[in-house]
Amino acid sequence: MKFPKTPDAVAREAGCAESAARRCSTACEGQWTEVIRAVRATCDIIIQCGMSSLEIEERMEVFREKADMLSIILNHHDEAFAELDCLKLHSREELEQYARLCAEYGVAPSSRSGMPARSGT
Repeated sequence: MKFPKTPDAVAREAGCAESAARRCSTACEGQWTEVIRAVRATCDIIIQCGMSSLEIEERMEVFREKADMLSIILNHHDEAFAELDCLKLHSREELEQYARLCAEYGVAPSSRSGMPARSGT
């Protein structure tokens, strides 16, 4: 399976899926602004930004562009990929900062499963 890698390719895929899907989940690290804007210009679909292992500083564009949802992993993130290994555990302080930013910018936090995280849990 090939995944779209450019903002325009992501937007084309989201536009094609609009009638069947309600959410476009993307992991376009470093291109958040371009991807969010391109998808919004193409169709009316929920935009969920992934890459839950990244630090907040690397995802501030997602907040500024007001994506609909942001993946946040609440437990240990340990995955192996062909080009890198990902080993991350967000601190409680960082998770609290994520919660504040989500509330401030109106971005819904989502758990690893893609379902919105329940508040108070």
